[in-house]
Amino acid sequence: MIRELLLSVVLGWTQPVAPRGHAPEPRHVYESRITTQVDAAWSLTHDPRKLAAIFITVRQEGGLDPWVHAGLEHPNPHLHQDHGRARCGMQIHENRRLGHDGWLALAGTDFDATRRCFAEGLRLLNGAAWRCTGGQMLSREDMARVFASYGGHECIPTAWSMARAGMWDGLRRRLGA
Repeated sequence: MIRELLLSVVLGWTQPVAPRGHAPEPRHVYESRITTQVDAAWSLTHDPRKLAAIFITVRQEGGLDPWVHAGLEHPNPHLHQDHGRARCGMQIHENRRLGHDGWLALAGTDFDATRRCFAEGLRLLNGAAWRCTGGQMLSREDMARVFASYGGHECIPTAWSMARAGMWDGLRRRLGA
């Protein structure tokens, strides 16, 4: 039930707009890609709080954009994936644990690549939770700290991390947590 509700909510979000000069992603392709994302996240956790954290991160970091999800250079210079330093919908930077090849493998719209992206993103979110809240992802305040840390800041909430935490709180409530 949570999986189906999550899928319904995410499909209800605004579909990304195609870059100028490019055809929009057909709705059936978008729905299939979002289903892959929900299934990949569901394969990692059934915890509504963590599912909400994954999808708010994906929505805010990559805008559910197919170019970002696929790891392609975006034709819109404003959606540059941290000037080519970030991969996949969770905008993950190369790190020692992943190595270069592991980092490259995060990009792609298939289930396996999406799952790798979400697994690494969830690992980073969990790490931020341990650094900032002793592992808690229970409240809006916790998540404002977690999202701040995930974004490369200290565990001190910023305006954007507080806004993101508010979105997380709304989604986790809709998922029944």
